[in-house]
Amino acid sequence: MKRLPLIAVLCAGILCLLAASPARAEQQPVTIKLATLAPEGTIFYDSLLKMANEWTRLSGGKVQVKIYAGGIAGSEDDMVRKIRIGQIHAATISSVGMMQIDASYTALQLPGMMSSYEELDYVRKQLAPQIEKRFADKGFVITNYSDLGHMYFFTAKKTNSIAELQKKKICTFAGDQASKAIWAKAGFNAVDIPLSEMMTALQTGLIDGFMDTPVFALSLQIFAKAPNMINVSYGIAIAATIVQKSVWNKIEPGLQKAFIKASQDLVAQSQAEVRSMDEKAIAEMKKYGLQLTEVAPQDVKAWIDPLQKIYPDIREKIIPKDIFDKTIELRNQYRAEKR
Repeated sequence: MKRLPLIAVLCAGILCLLAASPARAEQQPVTIKLATLAPEGTIFYDSLLKMANEWTRLSGGKVQVKIYAGGIAGSEDDMVRKIRIGQIHAATISSVGMMQIDASYTALQLPGMMSSYEELDYVRKQLAPQIEKRFADKGFVITNYSDLGHMYFFTAKKTNSIAELQKKKICTFAGDQASKAIWAKAGFNAVDIPLSEMMTALQTGLIDGFMDTPVFALSLQIFAKAPNMINVSYGIAIAATIVQKSVWNKIEPGLQKAFIKASQDLVAQSQAEVRSMDEKAIAEMKKYGLQLTEVAPQDVKAWIDPLQKIYPDIREKIIPKDIFDKTIELRNQYRAEKR
């Protein structure tokens, strides 16, 4: 029998491989279970729903996102734990949940660190590659960044000074012992209360107040038991959407890029509305009894100083020192450019 030339044999083998490859390359069905504290009907939930629908559209129906909203998957700590054991695969979480994975992102939310959304955008954009690498090394992909509004102290009784505030029992959602120790060093009596128990804790005096955004206080009606807001911003609450890397890797690389772009585009579309919600929420709460404690511009520093003075303790003990230092550098760089 006449033998085929070697080149013909090789070509035949390559053709066989090419014929078989489409089945392997085709995106296989993937279901991503995503949890969030955001209740249905809120702008935060609506943005996630649009993202889920867009991912499904881009993948031709091969990727489905099932959203567990309103905290039905538990607290943000619970969400991170459930992602790690594979019960869910993704979550949109605040810095509280992100801290359970890596504290680098939280540098942007430190009290007194960022004074405006413009500063936040400038610093976050340049820090993103470092933050994303740290999360990737720990098995998570960040698909978008978002923010939730400026943070203020809300108290059951009117508070006239920072010294008076420091004596109160404040819920700060400092879930880890290191964060609690830092709050204590700043002179605050930080109390860790689950979100589901906050209203009861305010009613019974277990806590005297909390620090969070006006939208948070309004959406959960917690301001009814803490109707005094100190009109000093302590920074901007931040959030992000994370996906378990092992599930994300089941998605074609081309689709991964398209998903991230779609996710980021949808956040950008809702950003202006989200950032205008503080004033709207405050105005709405004032109709139902919210009282503002106004602070003169020259006195604002005194209210923030105790928390800024503990930056040396936060650096490295909580926030990685390279990230902490870069955050300060970029923020100061932005301020210098805007002078």
